[in-house]
Amino acid sequence: MARYLSDEWFDHLGALAGPAAPAADLVLQHLVTAGPEGDVEYHVRVAEGTVTIFRGPASDPDVTFAEDYATAAAIAGGHLSAPAALLAGRIRVGGDMAALIARQDLLAAGDPVPAAVRAATTY
Repeated sequence: MARYLSDEWFDHLGALAGPAAPAADLVLQHLVTAGPEGDVEYHVRVAEGTVTIFRGPASDPDVTFAEDYATAAAIAGGHLSAPAALLAGRIRVGGDMAALIARQDLLAAGDPVPAAVRAATTY
């Protein structure tokens, strides 16, 4: 089993992900703090119904999110929704909020953490 946000976890995600479209419709940058791997940055690209996670910072994020490890793990594990975490103040948001709101339908296009990865992840 891969530990959430470890190199092995990102490798497992990459092995299951399809190719990302060259021009993303929405890029979401995440900073997860105080986890077993230290602070970890990754980004999610949503394009044409495809959601893909990449290790490391994005060069062109539309929106940035910062959350602690417990919050990120609860969301990735399916135990907490991102909207609930936002409403509770557990996620800090920056960037182009208008783009996020305008493209919220894209976020419903797919789960960035496939069930196979979620089942093989420890938190």
